[in-house]
Amino acid sequence: MAATTTLADVARVAGVSTATVSRFLSRTTTVAPETATRVQKAMEELNYKPNRLARALRTNRTGQLGVVLPGFENQFFFELLLNIEKAARKRGFGVLIAGSNTLPDTLAELSRSQAVDGILLASSSWPKAEPPSASIPMVCIDRPLPGARSSFVSVDNVNGAKVVTEHLLAQGAKTFGLLTGPMHIPSAQERTKGFYEAIRNAATCIKEEEGDFTAQAGVDFVDSFNRQTEGLPEGLPEGLPDAIFAENDLMAAGVLSRLTETNQKALVAGFDGLTSTTQLYPRITTLVQPQEQLAQLAVDKLIAAVNGETETEQVYLPGKLLVGDTTIKGIVK
Repeated sequence: MAATTTLADVARVAGVSTATVSRFLSRTTTVAPETATRVQKAMEELNYKPNRLARALRTNRTGQLGVVLPGFENQFFFELLLNIEKAARKRGFGVLIAGSNTLPDTLAELSRSQAVDGILLASSSWPKAEPPSASIPMVCIDRPLPGARSSFVSVDNVNGAKVVTEHLLAQGAKTFGLLTGPMHIPSAQERTKGFYEAIRNAATCIKEEEGDFTAQAGVDFVDSFNRQTEGLPEGLPEGLPDAIFAENDLMAAGVLSRLTETNQKALVAGFDGLTSTTQLYPRITTLVQPQEQLAQLAVDKLIAAVNGETETEQVYLPGKLLVGDTTIKGIVK
């Protein structure tokens, strides 16, 4: 079917003109989202495969979006990539994945090779003193790009951390342990800010430690409490606090794992809403990031920039509290 299906066939099934299908494929002008969805669905139904090379020669576009990620050690970025691919496919784009171990070189190579029409950047590895530059449109996810004119989309980390912490306070927590993310990353700074805003005059943080967003950091955090025999603020008991807030789900899973091994109890909450951790038992209480919405918004803004839109903005989306078993009294505490 793919060899004989034509542009006119796609237009007929989608209920639009051939000119509309052509505009959708060329991406030189904007097509209404509902129309784009109908065209994409018709293409999939008919197994229509546009000739990317011919289109690239005709429009000077590749039909590819570059996605620069720090790696997949943190499952958040793997799930984010899946949502980006889905959002890009809806708009008729493919994705090209690149790592960010040497971010300036990565961006320069993507720009020089002309392999992509624009770049979605989700990375924390560029030097603070010298922001990376690229000659093609760019949109940032999770962290803004210092010194550059590019749009930025993220969950509201400050308010999200406040929501999680206020939930722990509502469960009666008076003493807290805080396991932060790497503090050179803005999302960790913002979540830490939200945590302290929530406990102000309501509770005490007896221990704060910087983690690296891995499960092992959560294990080590519990062990550090168990080793701690001095240095606590006067009047506070030794040992575990009432609640531990880990600034991502992987660290929260590590905390929960060690508590289970040592038969200890504390309220535990995380941040991100990863599929893997929300399916554990006990299920971890967490702030679920709207990943599908984040990805769609980032892709839409990048395509708009590719099409010549020059306006940029920073967008913070609200997360949603998912109350799991780890903050229910009698199960964990």
